[in-house]
Order: sequence, then C-alpha cells, then structure tokens
Amino acid sequence: MWNYFPKLKRKVAVSSSMLLASWMGSDFTNDDILKASSMAEDYQHIFLSDEKKEGVEYRVIENKARSDAKVMWPKIVTYASKVDCLPRQYHYFDKNNNLKRVLFLDDIKTFDGHKVPTKWVMQPQDDLKKKTSILYKSMKFNTSFKPSHFTQKNLTDF
Repeated sequence: MWNYFPKLKRKVAVSSSMLLASWMGSDFTNDDILKASSMAEDYQHIFLSDEKKEGVEYRVIENKARSDAKVMWPKIVTYASKVDCLPRQYHYFDKNNNLKRVLFLDDIKTFDGHKVPTKWVMQPQDDLKKKTSILYKSMKFNTSFKPSHFTQKNLTDF
C-alpha cells in the first residue's frame, strides 16, 4: 500500500512492519485501512452471552487469532446489533488481554442496497480524551476500475 501526503508532496510505501503505525497521524492504523488480516480466515469465533448497553441489545462475539495467523490483534470482541446484525463496536485487546482501543460504528445508512455504518470513531483506551472520526458521505458498490487506475501516479493526480 502507498500513502500520499499532500503537505509533503510525497508518496510513502507502507511495509508490513508499518501496519501498526498510525494512519496519517490518526488513531486508526495502516492495517485498519489496508485490512491485511481477515476476520473470517484469521480468527476463531465464539458467541458469548448477549449484552444490553444503553438500551441496545447486542450479540457478542469473541474473535481469537488462529495460532498460524499473522494479525495485529490477538483478540477482538465484536458487538453486533441484534436488530440488523451489523457491528456497532469492536474492542481490540493486546497479547496480555488488555483493552487497547474501541472502534464505534454508528449512523447506519443504505447505499446501493447495502446497509453500512457511516460514522467510525476510534477511541484509544489510554487517553479517553483522544479519538479519530471517519464520516462516509457516500459509497458505491459493484464499481469497476481499469487496472491502470491503481498506479502511484494516480495517487497524486486528482
């Protein structure tokens, strides 16, 4: 993956050793954006007891990394709404089982027939005054791109 930093007018390659690094100075990591790991393939899933938080009922799923998986987080706990099965929170734990950060997903909208959370808020647990928000205004599904679209030159030509 490559990032383009407009203020620096530079393209920077994101190597596998940089996956846990901050994405453009935010609370999201490069892995959050790149999605190098797969929840379906790299984790084993166990349903925990349902929980109710602030009047909302959730299915709680503990996702533990498979022994052969090369993932950033050994455990992720998912809170999915019982109404529409969409995730509303991801709790990320380190190898010592300490909660390190929480991703809150909210403001569900429908784009091209798909319900998706359009507000993502990453909250580090070591500094609760700090957070990063991503707001999606629109999304398109089933789009097509020519292979020539994905070039380093196109990072800077917009």
